[in-house]
Formats: sequence, structure tokens, C-alpha cells
Amino acid sequence: MILYYQGLELPTYRNIIKEMKVPGSSISYMALRKRTKFRKPWLLKNYMPEGHRVLVDSGCGALNNSKEQLYENKELREIAEHYYSWVSDNIEYIDFYTEFDALQLGKGFIEEYRDSARGQFYDKLVPIWHGDTGNETTVDLHSLAERFGRVGITQTTLKGRDLVPVLNKMANSGVSLHGLAMTKPDIMQAIGWASISSTSWTTPQRYGDTIIWSHNQIKRYPKSMKEQGRRKERYVIQAAGFDWEKIQKDDPKELLRLAIWSLEQLIGSINKKNNRGVTTSMNFDDEGFTDIEDEEVGGVVERATNRVPTATPRDASQKRVIPLIDFDIDTVKVKNAETGKTEDVTRPRIKIRSESMRICDTCFLAAKCPMFESGSTCAYDIPIQVETKEQVQSLMNTLVSMQTQRVLLGKMAEDLEGGQIDPLLSGEIDRLGKLIEKKNTIEQEGFSLTVTAKQQGNMSYVDRIFGDMTDRSFTALPKPVPAEDAMKQLDIPDADIIEDRWEQ
Repeated sequence: MILYYQGLELPTYRNIIKEMKVPGSSISYMALRKRTKFRKPWLLKNYMPEGHRVLVDSGCGALNNSKEQLYENKELREIAEHYYSWVSDNIEYIDFYTEFDALQLGKGFIEEYRDSARGQFYDKLVPIWHGDTGNETTVDLHSLAERFGRVGITQTTLKGRDLVPVLNKMANSGVSLHGLAMTKPDIMQAIGWASISSTSWTTPQRYGDTIIWSHNQIKRYPKSMKEQGRRKERYVIQAAGFDWEKIQKDDPKELLRLAIWSLEQLIGSINKKNNRGVTTSMNFDDEGFTDIEDEEVGGVVERATNRVPTATPRDASQKRVIPLIDFDIDTVKVKNAETGKTEDVTRPRIKIRSESMRICDTCFLAAKCPMFESGSTCAYDIPIQVETKEQVQSLMNTLVSMQTQRVLLGKMAEDLEGGQIDPLLSGEIDRLGKLIEKKNTIEQEGFSLTVTAKQQGNMSYVDRIFGDMTDRSFTALPKPVPAEDAMKQLDIPDADIIEDRWEQ
């Protein structure tokens, strides 16, 4: 997988990209259009060194996401015509380019260009699947993959949809997937992308973030947490050869260089985990494609259109309980209504299973899990049972111990950084205190009885037991009765008689 760093149209970003010697970058035509009038040819070869790989993005994503229409259809068609003309001038210097997918112009306009592309323009064209609009389904996705052998997927398309297994199956069958505007590391790692383009590396300059590769994972500290984040990662930053003083002073260039280095480490880790290096090209041999849609295209997934089978009822012997749950069998004694005898009856009691259905290839920890094994389910079980009070107490003891370890580790890190107070550590100490308070509450034993009564005119059962709730004398205890009077009320003439009876 190769990462194309977006922002090539800006001179500042372009110079840093060249300085860091990253393998590839991306340029947005619509963003470039705002900076130049194209009075003379704008050729990539004049701005980037030989061998640098370039992705050309039409920039229509901004148009499609705009809340209002920015151009009239006629003007937008003229812009699209110039875009393809500009691509033609640079076709020898780019890896591939995305189609001018302005949804405002309609699907017919997009299909018209797809049908007309030939030669290099066909081989380097990346069609965009708009699954987030609701107008295109996974059938359209498979159709694009079969037709072109490559598909562009936006991060917003993946939002709220479990497309990871579908896309990985396509990637494994030979389809080249390109992720557009990808910013989330989990998505970068979960899918077998051939390439991705991203603006993540520019967030230090735009939003004040700090991006750092540390302990085999990418970390992004927002502006509000940059001070404590940088202190924690000081050793990593200095060991990687970056100027600590410049980082502390928010030098934008040094922070951008740090971000690029960190993202390159991420991409290297993903490629190593997947046992593959940076892809050499997105181009394909002419033999791998055909203009006849009904013929099979070698090396890509099979068309899904018109191949939906009729549902066949599943044999009862093949059905299984969903693998997330299990059952314990309890034996209880129940009185038989007909015979009147007590009988043993078994009843199932539901419980959650400890093993997981997660597949290593789609797990968000795939890039750093020591037990990663492609195609396998998770190697780790969590055999926890929390049903009795003793088990709850044991769990709370474990959580308190775990949080205590985190606090003490944070305290050690605070000391190693010179003793400057870390707000994150203070928050973890407060969390530990709340856990201890909950633990003490669970361990306390006691009994309380609450009786709620309501008076609605007639005397209720509660009133009959405790007296009339409307009678104020109800709250006063009666005066004690002398023992002699009590004996007379009970018609007992003499206490000696009671003693004689006990003796008998």
C-alpha cells in the first residue's frame, strides 16, 4: 500500500513533501484551480522530481459535500472538460486520476466519460463508488470493480456500514482499492487498500495537532493535549531525529515533518503485517480488460447483477444457535398440576460465550496483535463470570488493582519528565478514587424495609395493620400498662400459678 499525501497544489506542502522524499503525493484539481488561471501549461514534471508518484484528484468531493450549489451546470461542464484536458497534458507523469464525479451533473454525464476513455486514460482512471448517497448499492460497487479492476472509496462511504469483509474479499480477488481522504488509522489497517490519499499529515499546521508514531501505533494529540502528549513522547521524537525545541515552539514545518515520518512508519507497519511492500503501479495490462461488459474480466470479482439466487429453506439439522451466546442447564423442582407430585424439570439459562467471532484480518488491532493470523478468529478468550456478590467483589478488586497500576505508571512518567504536574494523571487518580468508593459500597452489608402507603378515602389493608393514617394519634405510643393491671386483663389471678404450671 502507498500513501499519497494530499496538498501537492500548495507550495509549502509541496516543498516539505519533496524534502521528506515520500514516495507519492496527491493534487486536487479544484484546489489548484483556485490558485492558477492556467494561462500557460501547468505540468507536474516542472514541480516534482522524476520518479515521484502522483495521484490526481478531481476535487469533486468538496462540490458533492457542499450544502449549496457552487456552479451552474454549464460552467461545471466546462470545468470538467478542462480537467480532463489538463489530465491529458500530465497523463505521462501521474499514476492514476479520479473521474470528475460531480453528482450535480448526473450519473449519465459520469458514465459518458467512462465509456469514452481509451488507452492510458482508461488504465489510469479510477471510478468513484458513491455508496454514501443512497443511489448506488454494492451491486454497483461490484460492477465498477469488474469493469475497471479498481474502485475509489471515500471514508464517508464506510461510515455506519460494515463493508470491511466485502472490500477485503474484493482486494483478495485482485481488485485495486483506493481510499479517498482517509484519516482514520483503523480503517487504513482494516482493509487491503492498494493505495490511500490523506490530509491527516496537515492537521498539525491547520489545527495544532501533534501526530507521532510511538510504541508501534500512531497517536494524535489534539491541541488541548499537545503539552502532555509531547512530554510523554519526547524520547521518541528526539530518537527519530527531530528538533525537540522546535516541536515545543510549535514550529509548523517540524511538526509536519514529524507527522509525515509517523505516517510512513504506520504504512510500513501495515505493509509488513500484510507481507507486502509498496505497490509499484496501479496500471494494468490491456489484456486484463475488455469493452464488452458481459465477458468475464480476469483477476477481479464476478459481476453480481442478475445472479441473486432464490432463497432455499435451510435444513433444520444445519441450524445453529448464534455463536455469541451459550446456555447452562438448571434443574428445578416443579409440582405437576395433574399428578400433584414434585418433579425435576430442566430449564436453560442464557450466558455469553467467552470466545470471540472477530477475524484477525478485520480486527482494529491487526497491525500490532502478537497472535495475528490471517483468516483466523481471535486467539483470546475472556472467560469471565459475574453473577454472585463474591464475583462482583472480585471483579471490583481487579479493576481497582488495574487502575492503581495505571496511576503509578503515570506517576513514574511524570517524575521522569521533571515532575511537572500532568492533568491526565490527575484525572486517572480521580477515577481510581471513584472505583474505590464503588468497591466499598458493594462490600457493605445491610437491610432496609420501605413501606409505601396511600390513603384514598376507605381504610386500606395498610391502615388496618398500622391504624388509620389520618389519625394523628397514630404516631404516639400508648402509655405503659402496670403488670398487675395486665394480669387482671388476662384473667390470671396469681403469678405463682404460672410458675407451678411450668414446674409441672
